[in-house]
Order: sequence, then structure tokens, then C-alpha cells
Amino acid sequence: MTACNTKNDSNAKNNSTTKNVGASYYSGAIGTIKNGKYSIINPDAIEREWEASLKRRLKLHDTIGLENLEIIKVKTTGDIEEDCYILVAKTKSDSVTMSAILEHKGDDFYFMTKYMSGGKGYLAVICKGECKTGCYPGVRLQKDDKYLVCSSCTECEKMDCEMY
Repeated sequence: MTACNTKNDSNAKNNSTTKNVGASYYSGAIGTIKNGKYSIINPDAIEREWEASLKRRLKLHDTIGLENLEIIKVKTTGDIEEDCYILVAKTKSDSVTMSAILEHKGDDFYFMTKYMSGGKGYLAVICKGECKTGCYPGVRLQKDDKYLVCSSCTECEKMDCEMY
């Protein structure tokens, strides 16, 4: 496992039609649920930040194409099994998946933020590998804390990223 520390250096502006307001792209609701369907409020801003983080973390010079940015419901593993929501995106090759835990409040979803080494932000995880079953994120619940994990295949490499 490796870690990265990613400051939000973009000056992405949110337009007036989104619920996101404030200095960063993750300061407000990032998604909603309506009639059982999940939608992401400002997917372009999230994709830009996540792609920039992947390029820095994986030391790539070419454009990374994230696709299929989606909110999914998973069951936690660990101390207790409960519903949990994560935001997930994959590269076109399916060899890299990036995810973050979401908090569900009413009809809205927010990144699960906390104070970390660089200030208030959220933790994302990058799962990288060529597993036949795919390197895929999950959530482990341990002593009331939720942790992002990657699938258990031996070819899957996990990288934690603090996002600000």
C-alpha cells in the first residue's frame, strides 16, 4: 500500500445550477437519489480532480480517461455488515479504479470528509491491477470507522490518496 497527498489546485468554478458551492468541488452535495436512481451533480469537476490525482500518483504523462463515474451501494465487511455508498470511476482499460466513501443524508450524497495531515478533505483509494475479476474497491467497518479496501486478488495494488 502506498499513499499520496493531493491538494486541490484547480480553480474549478461551480455553476449556479449545481448544489455545490464554495471553494472546492466537494464542499457540497456531490450526488442525489431520486426515485431510486442515483445522479452525480457535477461529474466533470470530480473527473478532472480524480484524473489529475491519478496522473500524479501513477506518474503518467498521457491523458487518463475515467469513465462510468457512478454512485453504488455496497455492504461493508468487518465488524458489522451495513449499507454504505461509494463513488466509483474506472479507466477505459478497467485496470485502475478510484473510489471514495460517501455520506448519505436525506436525498443527497457528500464525500465523507475528515481532518487529515493537510487539512479537511476526504480519502480516496486507487485500486490498480490486471486481475481477471477486476481490482475493485470495497468498504471495511472496524470500530465505527469505515476504511476503503481493494479486492483481495494478489495483483491488485492499493494506493490511498488524501484529497483536499
